[in-house]
Amino acid sequence: MPWLLVVACGLGVLLGLWMRLPSIVAASAALVLLSAVVMPLAGWSPLTTIVSIFALLGALQCGYLIGVGLSLPWLTARGRARLPRNSTEVQRP
Repeated sequence: MPWLLVVACGLGVLLGLWMRLPSIVAASAALVLLSAVVMPLAGWSPLTTIVSIFALLGALQCGYLIGVGLSLPWLTARGRARLPRNSTEVQRP
């Protein structure tokens, strides 16, 4: 089980670094569906399956928030590089 949490958190970080909100929604749905099918087939009890799904979702979403937090300074710096150097370069409507 701990390796599942590490994989979910790592996937969340990668999604947070490169993707945005729709990707985490799709990954969460896929995680729930896949876990709900595979875990009972592996012999997990229903209660353990439900608790594990919530733990995996939490790890995925925490990883996503970490990835977004890590990508914000890079995005902000990239956005600042495109700003005009002085007010004469600003195009006014």
